[in-house]
Amino acid sequence: VVSTQSTGKQWYQRRVRADNKDAASCEIVNGNYLSLGDAASSSLTLENNIFTLTYTGGDRCQDNRDWEKYKSTEITILCNRDVPVGVPRYINKDSEACVYHFEWELAAACPPEEPKCRVIDDSLREYDLSVLRRDTAWTVRGSNNRIYSLNVCGVSSLCGDNSG
Repeated sequence: VVSTQSTGKQWYQRRVRADNKDAASCEIVNGNYLSLGDAASSSLTLENNIFTLTYTGGDRCQDNRDWEKYKSTEITILCNRDVPVGVPRYINKDSEACVYHFEWELAAACPPEEPKCRVIDDSLREYDLSVLRRDTAWTVRGSNNRIYSLNVCGVSSLCGDNSG
């Protein structure tokens, strides 16, 4: 449930019945459910690591002179690793286009992180050594004046393809 205190309106983003439709999003006004988009007409796009979920085919726009327009919902889904699931937030309504805008921050919208470099000891304690990973390998000069190249959790760029 998303609600705003200024108007007292509530919106739901889940499958509910509104005017004999399978609404994925609806507005509740005075106990009446108004569809803001049908679950069957959803689309999900990804651009610049931002998801946009759109539901179209809701109820007719009554606050617009163009009675051929139908209500729709646009949910912008943003990456926030600190928010496991989050809650949707009402942004605004574009009266001309009859589109209701929401934002939703959650960790699931984040691109995958680089895999951790982990080591597990005999007592099943886990250690993350990712801080030792580098784009260029660590180089060490030995007492015999030889140079050694190593990279923890990665390939040593100095060793080349033919080393083995």
